[in-house]
Formats: sequence, structure tokens, C-alpha cells
Amino acid sequence: GLCETVCPEDFPMAEVCLEARRHMVESGTMPPSAHEFALRDMAFADGDKCALAMPAPGAAGGDYLFFPGCQLTASSPGLVEAAYADLRTRLGGVGLMLRCCGAPALWSGREELHKEAAAALKTTWEELDKPRIIAACPTCMQTLRKDLPEAETVSYWSVLRVLGLPEGARTADAPLAVNDPCASRSDGPLREDVRWALDALGAAVVEPELNGELAQCCGYGGLSAEVDPDLGRAAAQRRSKGVDEDMVTYCAMCRDMIAGSGKRSLHVLDLLFPVTDDPAARPRPGWSARRENRVRLKETLLRTLWPEERGAEAEPFEDVRVAFTEQAAAAMEQRRILKSDVQKVLLQAERSGEHLVRDDDGRRIASHRPVVATYWVEYEKTEDGYAAHNVWSHRMRVKGGTTTNVIKVAEAEAETRGWRCAACGGELAPAPVELEYLDSQFNVELAACPGCGCVLIPEGLALGKMHQVEQLLEDK
Repeated sequence: GLCETVCPEDFPMAEVCLEARRHMVESGTMPPSAHEFALRDMAFADGDKCALAMPAPGAAGGDYLFFPGCQLTASSPGLVEAAYADLRTRLGGVGLMLRCCGAPALWSGREELHKEAAAALKTTWEELDKPRIIAACPTCMQTLRKDLPEAETVSYWSVLRVLGLPEGARTADAPLAVNDPCASRSDGPLREDVRWALDALGAAVVEPELNGELAQCCGYGGLSAEVDPDLGRAAAQRRSKGVDEDMVTYCAMCRDMIAGSGKRSLHVLDLLFPVTDDPAARPRPGWSARRENRVRLKETLLRTLWPEERGAEAEPFEDVRVAFTEQAAAAMEQRRILKSDVQKVLLQAERSGEHLVRDDDGRRIASHRPVVATYWVEYEKTEDGYAAHNVWSHRMRVKGGTTTNVIKVAEAEAETRGWRCAACGGELAPAPVELEYLDSQFNVELAACPGCGCVLIPEGLALGKMHQVEQLLEDK
């Protein structure tokens, strides 16, 4: 969007990129890995564990509906709860909708999924008697106004300007550099309302060089950080280094991307509903924590406001207790592997007995392929569950063995010594294994159990040559 803003010919680069994505999706040439994590996250936010659509507590309907957005509920569920309580107190009948606005489907070029998300939103809104929507997220507001034109969607910040600051709001005691999200570039009234709030909080506002109509992306917009995490991190760091002051913004993903770059940053809601003395020091929540925050928020709201409603039933893997070493936790964040992915691997290993074991230290390795990726976990049993030491994944599918044109891989042999099959008891030995990805097959010599054929794909191979081949196939 910024390219078009600064281009003297108004060249719509964002629309060109989006149209290219749509074409790739329609033609079946979009790499599977490009947006999968974001779309999984969208599906989770819209699933039974997180999604909620309720009228005001004790009422059949209401004039207003608070729509905080799925990223704010993931980042700061306590702030969502506090803002909603304040709106109920001062506005009266305010319902609540927790779900994704559908932006990931739009940004990824998946038109059918985008249409389905918009239709589901419309149906839910109509079931709540078509209330006025109060959106806290700039991207949500932009998306809702486009996809649900029948609804009157207003900014939370415009409502706040009418109501005034909530009781207990904290005065800003130091200058703050305000970060305008890219979704606010064409929304001057939104930017003015936020600055009114900051002024009312006593904040001395510093404007970065690229802000307002020229607002620079934090690195997440358009799912750029999903397609190219390094590019996303670089964009966040570039945005962070533009000012010396702590940054304040009104987009949850901007706040978290900037915080992830090491810059002190806060959401305006942190000042309106203070919880800690130093909200700018709040760390960015990890990918698994974001999901858990959404789940716990729904559970808390149902318990305190709508006790007559039942939440989603727990799935079996959720009972698996697992702790993570620092190495494993860091790997999960970098590789976008969720706690639930690890739990599913461990449950599968527990039920089937299929795992590998190393006798010298008791470590185990197990894998599971729930949908399109195979997840591997190196772990050990503890008194109250499991301790995960490392995690990795790949997209190639292990199909079976052949005896012709077998490729030997040095990494496969180096990292597999000392492991044996727990089910058969036998030491792993080199064996021909067929791997498949995007209709391409490869016959590779890997360590496998001579008895049951259980294969070990070590971390170095999965993240090295296998990943390189996966990317080459996706780029074809």
C-alpha cells in the first residue's frame, strides 16, 4: 500500500501482488508453505475453542457489538476483557464477538475462503440482531467495512473519544513515539482519535518519519512475515530503529512485531487499563501462548458472563503434560511449531508405542503427521509427563522403500547413530526410503528399523537438504 501512496503514477503494487497470489491459488501453483501457518491460526481463532458471539450478558440483543480482533485476544486477553467491561458499564447493552475478520484469507489470495469467512461473519451478525460493530483493530475495521457493508462499523477509538477516558487510566510519564498501522494510512479520523486519547493521557507524542499517510509496515501486513520471516523481522527492526522513545501503537500485531525486535513498545490499551508499572517491557507472546490466550479468554468470559453456555470439549492431546527446554522453546518460535503439535506427537507415540530410543541417556524421538507437515520431537519421560528437548518438521511425506536409484545422504548417517526402535528393539540400519512432495518422488537411503520400517529423519537433514528441495519444488 505504501508503494502506491508514494508512487507519482499511483501504481497499485499491493493490488498487483494480491492478484498474483489469487492467480497462483487458482492455478494450483501457490506454494503450500507460504501462508499455511496464518490460515491454520485463522481456522483456530474461528473454531469452537476460541470463537464466541454473544449478546450483552442478560439480554437477548443489544445496540452494540464489540469486535476486538483475533490478534488482540491472542496478545492481550486481559486488555480485551477490561475494555469490554468498560464498554458494558458506560454504553449499556454491548455484545461480544471473538473471531477472525478474515484478513488472512484475503491477504493470501484465497477468494473462496475469504468469501466463506465473510458469509459466516454476516450470518453471526444477523443472528445478534444486526448491532453496530465497535472494532478495536484497524485491519478488522477496514475488512469489516468492506466485507460487511450492511453493518455500521465504528472505531473503538471514536467511541472512546465520546465516552472519555476510563476510570483508572494511567498518565503517560515519558514521551512516546506513536506507530500508525498500515491499515490506518487512509483513515485520518482514526489516527486523530488515537492521538486525542494519547493527548488526554498526557503523552508527549513523537512522530516517526514514516507515519500517518506514509505509515511504514511493521513486517506482518499482507502476511509478509509468514512468507519470509527474515523480511518480517527486518521490517520490524527498521521500524523500531527510527526513534529513540518507547513506541505506542493501536494494532496488536504492530505492538508484538516491534516488541519482538527488541524495542520497548506498548498498546494504547496498556495505558487505558494498566496492569503493570512498565507495560512497554511486556514481551511478545509466543505462538503457542497466543492460542492459549484466546482459549482462556473464552473460558473466562463464559464462566463469568455467560455461565449457562458450554465451551468446547477438551481434545485428548490437551491432557498431555509437557515442559520445554530453552532450546526447544526457541526452536518452536523460530519454526512456528505449536505446543499442540508437540502434544499430538507425544500422544501418538504413547498410544502406538512407535518411537525411537537412545540407551545412553534415555532420550526418545517420535513423529506425527496430522495434516501437511511431519513434526518430530526429541524428548524424555518425566515423573509428571514429558520434557521436550528439540523439535523440527518437514513437508516431504515418507511413503515406503525402493531398491533403485537410491540417494545417499551424509547427514542421515551422522545424526542417527545410537538410536533403536522401541517397538522392535532393533538398531536402525540404512534402508531405501521413498520421499514424496508436490508430485515429485525421491529414493533416499535413511536410517530405518529393519523390523517395522520406522524411519528417522534427523533435524539436520529435515532443515537442510530436505528443506532446500522443498523450496525448489515450491518455486517451480
